[in-house]
Amino acid sequence: GLPRWAEGSRYWLQWVGAPVEVYSPKEYENDYSDDFNSRPLWVNWLIGGSKRLPKQNGLNIPVDIFVAVHSDAGTTPDSTIVGTMGIYSTDGGRRLGDGRRRTTNGRLTNSIVDQIVDDVKKLHEPNWVKRKTRNRKYAEARIPEIPAALIEMLSHQNFSDMRQGLNPEFRFNVARAIYKGILKYRAAEKKIDYVVQPLPVREFSIINSGNGNYTLSWTHTVDSIEPTAIPNRYAIELRENNGVFKTLSNTSDTTFVYKAPVNTEISFRIIAFNEGGKSFPSETLSLY
Repeated sequence: GLPRWAEGSRYWLQWVGAPVEVYSPKEYENDYSDDFNSRPLWVNWLIGGSKRLPKQNGLNIPVDIFVAVHSDAGTTPDSTIVGTMGIYSTDGGRRLGDGRRRTTNGRLTNSIVDQIVDDVKKLHEPNWVKRKTRNRKYAEARIPEIPAALIEMLSHQNFSDMRQGLNPEFRFNVARAIYKGILKYRAAEKKIDYVVQPLPVREFSIINSGNGNYTLSWTHTVDSIEPTAIPNRYAIELRENNGVFKTLSNTSDTTFVYKAPVNTEISFRIIAFNEGGKSFPSETLSLY
């Protein structure tokens, strides 16, 4: 009776049609081992035949990076913070599927962990702990044939960690930090500058301007810890009645005048853009 996304990876992969050697390498004898092994085996199955893993059969999808996010076990006697740990594997010098050295796994893992800890300290908890990054042969760090990082984000058993872990803003900012850690790792590997995608706009409103005209206005959201995340244009999306959202206009302004048809429910949302990508949509506002 639970949703599909709540199932173990092993059963989800069986359901979507992955080969048995991907979803059950233990040949139906050990669900626990199958579950954590099936995740990196799934990625290798995706990239098999592509430039990332040319010598193995698969779906020929050139995935760039594998990141696993876990919560760790463990408590502290005084409930001080356990914090964030990164795990990677050089696997004794064995190369990645495209011939690169697995030392890149350490750079990826450190980039993500450093970003998480730095952002959490600035936005939520100045006493957040960065635990030692470890080179270990854990399945999700060792098996992937592409750069891989295993992030133990916090302890789900520890009160001080879960005070933050149950906070939706903390979860959003950690997810954004993981994205930024990946972005900065990729930029460093390619020796290029990076731009962080903007945050969703704020203060979105609709005002009746008269004569059937309505003025939409909004304000860009300043990312206090990421100076590159400034939008330079916006997409205004529109939906009529119960239809789908379509792009009405692209603009660099933060206002837009719309003449509304009669007897039609019109819904709007705003998406911010820059060279790094696009924000999540704003809230949806409607008029009739």
